[in-house]
Amino acid sequence: MLFKRLFHMKLANHENEFVSTLENLTEVDIQLSDEISIIILLLSVPKCYDNFMVVIKAKHNLPSLSALKIKLLKQGAR
Repeated sequence: MLFKRLFHMKLANHENEFVSTLENLTEVDIQLSDEISIIILLLSVPKCYDNFMVVIKAKHNLPSLSALKIKLLKQGAR
């Protein structure tokens, strides 16, 4: 149920709900690596972020989770 919630979030409050869901998983002793968390976050963003996704995928290294959240917030503010 918690994993399903990670993939079906709306962009509004996306970051807060994502972090909350990760915390809920931790509470039930499910630890996700930062890399897995980043991948899930990238897979859960709406289609309107496709151009943003192309730029992120073109990089050799994934950004940190905190850097990715900041980039998504900045992109959403445009």
